[in-house]
Amino acid sequence: MNLLVIGSLNIDLVIKTERQPKSGETIRGTDFVTVCGGKGGNQAIAAAKLGADVSMIGNVGDDDFGNMLVGNLKDEHIKVSGISKSEVSSGVAVINVFGNDNTIIVNSGANGMLNRHHIDKCKQMIMQCDAVLMQFEIPLETVIYAAKTAKQYGKKVIINPAPVYDIPQELLKYTDLLILNEHEASILTNIDVGMDNAAVAAGILCRLGVSEVLITFGRSGSAYFNGNTACIVPAYHVKAVDTTAAGDTYTAAFIIKYNECGDIEKSMKFASAASAIVVTRLGASVSIPARAEVDRFLAEQCVR
Repeated sequence: MNLLVIGSLNIDLVIKTERQPKSGETIRGTDFVTVCGGKGGNQAIAAAKLGADVSMIGNVGDDDFGNMLVGNLKDEHIKVSGISKSEVSSGVAVINVFGNDNTIIVNSGANGMLNRHHIDKCKQMIMQCDAVLMQFEIPLETVIYAAKTAKQYGKKVIINPAPVYDIPQELLKYTDLLILNEHEASILTNIDVGMDNAAVAAGILCRLGVSEVLITFGRSGSAYFNGNTACIVPAYHVKAVDTTAAGDTYTAAFIIKYNECGDIEKSMKFASAASAIVVTRLGASVSIPARAEVDRFLAEQCVR
């Protein structure tokens, strides 16, 4: 599969603590790592590790972090001709991991500078891909323009609306597959979405123009709907260390497997396995498994 990811690239500054600090409180950290992240970068790396031919369009700062981010993509054999540099700082995310949860503060930096002119310069990349995957850590107007351009060339458009805010009808009509978690689904549909009413939420989104909807529920599993077909798959239970990049890995894994086999349930199980491995490790892109690891994990589940 030739996948084009258009999205954010951040340096993640990750500190692990025993609990979340209270307002005004200083506590000691137990671990600290600096890793390459950003939802776009994480999804691109996950797709590459899982077997896709990946290209990326993004924007970094003309700084050491920017060089680190581009170098990390190259190390994973991701095509980076679509990565531009701006005279602003690269995006940074400060992540506090405590217990099985985390909080994230993001400064978008150069990600906020990605615009339609970058997309126009990279139209050849859009023409050559099978599908375009985007998130909301870059300007919404850029996402809409890129989605419109992709549909003009007959490409599949996949949206992961995170961080979430209202999606314009124009973007929904360009969206083939919407992959989101229950919190994002609740905001977009104005109902409290759970596994028991996921079909209702998906129906709302499908009526707005989306062809397929996949909602993830963390340790509870995931649910897929396309108006005619429904599929619910439980999550694999593992001891979680850090949930960072689990959703990004699930997104990429589902896309890759679904493109390969066309089987919804198999693709959801593959994605669940990939994300289960991620949460057992600390960090974002460094926690993403290779294809062989996911296949081995699934084989072990069959034996049990």
